[in-house]
Amino acid sequence: MKQRLVCALLVLTACDPGIADTPDAQVYPPATRVFVAGALDHRIHVFDLETLEPVTSIAVPNGPTEVHATPDGSLVWVLTRDGAAVAIIDTATLTVRHQVQVGARPTHSFIDPSYERIWVGNDGSGDVSRIELADGAETRVLTGNGHKKMAIVTDQDGALRFVYVSNIADSTISVLDPAAALVTNVSVGLSPHGMDYSSLTGRVYNCSGDDENSVEVMSPDAAHAVVSRIPLPGRCGYIHVEPDGRTAFASIGTENLLARIDLEAETVETLRAGELPDKFEIVGERAFVANVTEPTVSVVDLRDPTAEPRSIEIGAAVVHGDHGHRGMRLFGDRVFVPNEADHTVSVIDVETEAVIATLDGIMGPSGIAIAGAGVGTTYPR
Repeated sequence: MKQRLVCALLVLTACDPGIADTPDAQVYPPATRVFVAGALDHRIHVFDLETLEPVTSIAVPNGPTEVHATPDGSLVWVLTRDGAAVAIIDTATLTVRHQVQVGARPTHSFIDPSYERIWVGNDGSGDVSRIELADGAETRVLTGNGHKKMAIVTDQDGALRFVYVSNIADSTISVLDPAAALVTNVSVGLSPHGMDYSSLTGRVYNCSGDDENSVEVMSPDAAHAVVSRIPLPGRCGYIHVEPDGRTAFASIGTENLLARIDLEAETVETLRAGELPDKFEIVGERAFVANVTEPTVSVVDLRDPTAEPRSIEIGAAVVHGDHGHRGMRLFGDRVFVPNEADHTVSVIDVETEAVIATLDGIMGPSGIAIAGAGVGTTYPR
């Protein structure tokens, strides 16, 4: 296992990802592939990453939505919101290895630092499922009500310490230990949503919808309390800490902004984005931002906060009144953006900032993952 993790994390050519240090060596897929969840046709659509041609599709009933791949590329897991289940797919055989029953309406999932288990937030039943990827064994713990995002808190050697879970309807954060036991519930601002953790500052950052529209800073110590608040010009729905732990970015959909947050100074700089920005990917000195209420991806120049963002035309998202969501996924030199209303996925070349392909034949595309020999994607970890 240790050898496989080193290969997956470093992607060294000297490592042979097809050879494990245990007798039950994992068989890897022959090529890197793109996995797209079709929420309306109840299938996972598989494309070749290099050619972008369709390979096959895999039946996953009951509205598959979120899909992720393990870092070594051997497994893909899929949340089925209407089926209260998680499907774990073997990427070498393109078959479902386990179908794991969880709580009602699973919506978001996160992989812990061991890469051996995932944590699934069940919005409809107020609980969280911890699932072992190897055999599908599930442990469930009650947390609180409503939509759930998570922050994975590690100790100094990178091992899992706590899992922070937002309970949007209760305005609380649940703290779980590695054994999936509830440590405490902490009262926070209104409707907590996006969260992430910085190993540099040792703090958890939570998007709060309180009167000040702030990022709440929480300390994973004995009290797990809110220790400070970073004011924002509007409500943030999604926050992501950069790998160095010094900077976080947050989308502020109500104000059409992207916020860059200095986590040590707790200061904020805002940059223009498109209409109702949601998910984003940081590529060097640029941010590719998926907009919901207009069919565009904004390319934001991080060096110049006054610059107008460039727009890349893509397909349309599903909009519910004045809100909605749109994901995206960066892999290498390409960004993949689902266009749920148009039943397509736009593929953007990050160098030219142009759409180079459109994947079609997917009814209600939502989650996207990439998996290959020793290479996979997880998000946000």
